Amino acid sequence: MTMRPVRDLWGEMVDRRLWPVALLLAIALVAVPVVLAKQPPAGEQTAAGAPPAASASAPDVAATPAVSVTQGAAADAPLRGAEKNPFKQQHVPARATGEGGTAPVDTGAGTGSAGTGGTSGSSGGSTGSGGSGGSGGDTGTTQPRTYVYASIDVRFGRAGAPLRSIRDVPRLTPLPNAAMPVVIFMGMRSDHETAVFMVSTDVHAQGDGRCVPSKKDCEAVELRRDQVAFLDFAAADGSVTQYELDLVDVALHETTSQAKANAAYARASAAGRRLVRRRAATSAVMSGLRYSQRSGVLAAVAGTYLERDGGTTAVSGDAPQAAAGTAPSAPTLTPLP
Repeated sequence: MTMRPVRDLWGEMVDRRLWPVALLLAIALVAVPVVLAKQPPAGEQTAAGAPPAASASAPDVAATPAVSVTQGAAADAPLRGAEKNPFKQQHVPARATGEGGTAPVDTGAGTGSAGTGGTSGSSGGSTGSGGSGGSGGDTGTTQPRTYVYASIDVRFGRAGAPLRSIRDVPRLTPLPNAAMPVVIFMGMRSDHETAVFMVSTDVHAQGDGRCVPSKKDCEAVELRRDQVAFLDFAAADGSVTQYELDLVDVALHETTSQAKANAAYARASAAGRRLVRRRAATSAVMSGLRYSQRSGVLAAVAGTYLERDGGTTAVSGDAPQAAAGTAPSAPTLTPLP
């Protein structure tokens, strides 16, 4: 019963001469399921992602590389240039040369073969051996000279009364004044700690510090910080007035300016300079000390008993005599004041 409609359809198509179409339809009904059964689903092709294999008849394009190492020497080579060492850094950063220009920085990378390639040393090191780098010490600049000078602060006045404070006392300053110079500040010794005060011929000194050239013949008093001297001044009428001199502070100053140092060394009281010159001919302190305009300190003249010996000042006894046939070395200092 089921085949009858098919036979009727077939017979009708044969009568109308449409049997080739019917034959093609029949073949298609059989071929389509077979083809679909052999091809993988579209999803599997996407997951695989592999391109179809090249045909055996296609030209062997993959067998020839796009660029060959040996092409560098060919005239028609697509790439040109010098050969590069893969073990050497190609880019070297620049550094300042100190004159506004730049110079390449030596990274210390070795230039030997691959088997003995140099190790990187410190900056500026030798290549190929990891040697120590060059010293970066001396830059060719010199340190400026430093000049040193000292200043003092004192208190002065009648003992038992309020004292007058004087800061940064100029050299050769008379105290209490030029009309009655009980004491005159002569300057600092070379240790920058000891201040020398010349006392009047009418003064008897006592207290701290030390007398020079001797305690019996005290022409000057040497004081250090926080030391106090009492000066008994005898007036023409025979009355005695005691004065007190306190060395409050000694400050040390440094400068790299030669002009500023020279100004500090030359700073002095004009009135005190005149007073000191009057005693120059009769004073052992004046003949035994010299003031240096180059260093701003008092130093003992060689061959005198004010000369330092082993760090101390001889303050007693006679002046040491020069050996026979020899003469004391000439002082390089300027005469006081």
